[in-house]
Amino acid sequence: MAMRIEWILILLISLIVSLAYEYKVSNNQIAYKKANRDLEFYDTIFSKVDTKLLLNKIYTTYGVLHSKILDVQTIKYQDLQVDKLTANKAIIDKDIITLEGNVSIYLKDGFKAFSQKAIYNKKISKLDIPTQFVANMQKDKINGNSLVYNLNTKIALASKVNATVELDTQNKE
Repeated sequence: MAMRIEWILILLISLIVSLAYEYKVSNNQIAYKKANRDLEFYDTIFSKVDTKLLLNKIYTTYGVLHSKILDVQTIKYQDLQVDKLTANKAIIDKDIITLEGNVSIYLKDGFKAFSQKAIYNKKISKLDIPTQFVANMQKDKINGNSLVYNLNTKIALASKVNATVELDTQNKE
């Protein structure tokens, strides 16, 4: 019951053809995923300037632009009201920046916040933190489940708050 050489050759040829076809199909899928990207970049600084001043600056280690949405890794952001925003990942869609993973927020008015997720709306100057956070303002410390901070009016609305507030008790004459 020995196999004939013809059957062995037919088996080997069909195996080679099927492997070659599989490689071609999987290679086309990779090319299709890359074709959806408008722009891909590494270690890049984006600056938006006016005729007189720097409006904002973004540094990122890796990013992809697709359909006018910027998806970046390891972001550092700065603008006229924000001293520094940092996060592991961010999605920038026009005037809205969604930050995720080890989010640190430092505003120019002294407000600091730390969380795992934050949404910054540049157009209306609003910072929304939908997850647990720790925030500092001068000597005050606030912990809570969610926070909405208006950068123009400097009003913060938070839920399930645990705060330490230092009052000035000295008599002023």
